[in-house]
Amino acid sequence: MIRLEQLYKTYIQGGNEIHALNGIDLKVGSGEFLAIMGASGSGKSTLLNILGALDRPSQGRYILSGQAVSEMDDDAASDIRNRYLGFIFQSFHLLPRLTVLENVLLPQRYCKTPDLEAAEDRARTLLNRIGLSHRIDHRPTELSGGQLQRAAIARALLNQPALLLADEPTGNLDSKSAADVIALLKELHQDGQTIVLVTHDSHIAQQAQTTIHLSDGRILAAQA
Repeated sequence: MIRLEQLYKTYIQGGNEIHALNGIDLKVGSGEFLAIMGASGSGKSTLLNILGALDRPSQGRYILSGQAVSEMDDDAASDIRNRYLGFIFQSFHLLPRLTVLENVLLPQRYCKTPDLEAAEDRARTLLNRIGLSHRIDHRPTELSGGQLQRAAIARALLNQPALLLADEPTGNLDSKSAADVIALLKELHQDGQTIVLVTHDSHIAQQAQTTIHLSDGRILAAQA
């Protein structure tokens, strides 16, 4: 599903070149659960941003499901994000003025041809599956951290993404809520969902199928 070929990313900061990625080669198969580990500044976030079509490499190719994402213009990249990708963030990014259901429905509102009736049926099914059907009309301020992250996962799954990208999804959670979120991700993986997760926690990474370690923008090691 994912193929990265000699991926480089260089930033100019204060007149200096910052080499965030230095020749990344990586393949992720359909249905795989990959964890990316590394210290701060290792290139984890840069790599995830490129996988999410939020940034472009300075050099190299990013192929997703046979499509050269690295060569797309902004409109095409935006379409890829909406149709193929789901995002889970450390800080949830739910809109406080909207209910849980309305937050989960947000990705459908950015579709070129939205089907809000079918999307609402799917949103209700997802919220029931993750144990939030009783909170469907509540606002984010009325939810616990674990409930907020589960709602964010439902939102990420609404458009049935080919690839689910998770950026430190347990970083703001207590240990029980974190365990519940990881259990949900493992369940999704067992159902065939492709997942790439960034984490600094080795225990969390061990729950994935495969782990790669980044340092100075390079893959140091991979382990299954």
